Amino acid sequence: MTTMTRIHMQYMAEDIPDSRLPQGWMDDLSHFSPTKRLFDYQQRALQNALKALWKYYEDFGNGPPHPADDANRQRKMRFWQCMATTDFQRTSPLS
Repeated sequence: MTTMTRIHMQYMAEDIPDSRLPQGWMDDLSHFSPTKRLFDYQQRALQNALKALWKYYEDFGNGPPHPADDANRQRKMRFWQCMATTDFQRTSPLS
């Protein structure tokens, strides 16, 4: 029996178009420092991390967390629901 690994967060992040993020977030991710260049797979991982952060803070919560209310808990719940509905065949709830 073969077990397929489900990589929900990666699929969710890859389905978010770069254009949905604020201008400047995805400009040049090729350099880590003046003397260090990131490999392509490292750049893609960084792009996906930025998209996941954008999804969590902006798309699900409209800004930073507000400890006085229930926004952060609701944001987490929506984020995990979005990941749970993104299946292995890359069907996205973002469409």
